[in-house]
Amino acid sequence: MRGRHNFFPDTAKPGPHRIALVLLIALSSFFLSGFLFHVGNRNMEYDDALTQKTLITFLGIQYDAENQACIEQILNGYSTAHNDMLVSYEGVTLNAYSQLLNQRLKKDDRVDDVFMLPPDCLRPYQSRGRLADLSGLPALSAYRPEVLEQMQVDGRAYIATTSLGARGLFANLDLLARYGVSTPRNGKAFLAACETFRAQGITPISADREALKIVLTAVSLTPPGGPMRKNTAAFPAALNASPDRLEQAVSKAFSLLALLRDKGYICMEDVRGIGPIYPGGLFCGGRRPFMIGGAWLSPGLAQARLGFQFKVFPLPLGEDAPVTVLSLDTPLAVSASSPQIPQAVQLVAYLTSPDSIRRYVDAQGLLSPLRDAPPPADAAIRPLAESLRAGNVVFKSDIRLAWPLQDGLEAGLDVFLSGGGAGEATAETMRTLRRGRSE
Repeated sequence: MRGRHNFFPDTAKPGPHRIALVLLIALSSFFLSGFLFHVGNRNMEYDDALTQKTLITFLGIQYDAENQACIEQILNGYSTAHNDMLVSYEGVTLNAYSQLLNQRLKKDDRVDDVFMLPPDCLRPYQSRGRLADLSGLPALSAYRPEVLEQMQVDGRAYIATTSLGARGLFANLDLLARYGVSTPRNGKAFLAACETFRAQGITPISADREALKIVLTAVSLTPPGGPMRKNTAAFPAALNASPDRLEQAVSKAFSLLALLRDKGYICMEDVRGIGPIYPGGLFCGGRRPFMIGGAWLSPGLAQARLGFQFKVFPLPLGEDAPVTVLSLDTPLAVSASSPQIPQAVQLVAYLTSPDSIRRYVDAQGLLSPLRDAPPPADAAIRPLAESLRAGNVVFKSDIRLAWPLQDGLEAGLDVFLSGGGAGEATAETMRTLRRGRSE
């Protein structure tokens, strides 16, 4: 699950609102497109024909126009196959989503049939019996093993993602060629590239707060010697068993961040949001050779015709192979208290079919969770797909980790951005992690 940045100030952002998308499964001459829309809390009246259909409520994220259009197309495909169903999609802003979902999950009479569930909420709600078992979904056998592992508790699947959000290093290929810099493949080469640009008076990395968290996550969760392609659960298990080992991993991450800051490779005013231009805008304007961010930004950048070529590469932060930071971008769950579990599971089965997944990820700059997926339609993000195929990935919210790592890194980052050193930031991170694990 992800947020989106608007790099272009002349592009108007839609204000916060709720969109309810009602899909009419039986197409008629009156409802030509198969959809009805309403905004806000206006009531909608249905005729007698509609009341005969089974209604499935679907709570999700409020997306921009391109995303919404893609969702409409996929649901429209579902409409042609199931003429006895009615699906109501409610989109909620990302910032408000978690609170609203938690409120509804606490009340059986208000919970939706299908909803997007952040992976870090999977274990708590599964343990309370709030989630239906999705282990029978036909598509699960086609999922990549490392992705399937992130959707399971005790070997049973309770969420199913239709896409993977991938975070990596955007590189201005023209700027790299102009200064004779090769695409860095490890931490040593990356620091050398940054120094080359810094010596020319160019701040190398465009980054905001979220970008720094990506760096911290990548370094903290990458085992010494690089990602483990076999027995991938060994490193999370070691971190769970040893707070000292976790502290070493976090310390290594903040030490790298401190180096990037102290060397001037990152402008801290940009990170704090007090610079004159949003950090992403500096990359888009050709003034930064690198940007750390999500691959879902790629389609928008391509449409903007930036005037230079770019690609998105795995993050070259360690001594071994670069890594891609992944998240389950659209993790679907079904309520165990839904009065129509079979129909809700049927909808999730359609959304997780290979054809639906391909149409969605290709339109959004996302990666497929499927094992034998074709390369992304967007050539700029293909290096990330290659990284996934090679197993050089870590998961931002790895459900195998017993520590609330993202909360801890957030607290440590507050200290770091206030001018604290790597040691102080690490100490605050560990204090937060210990409190979180004991609760």
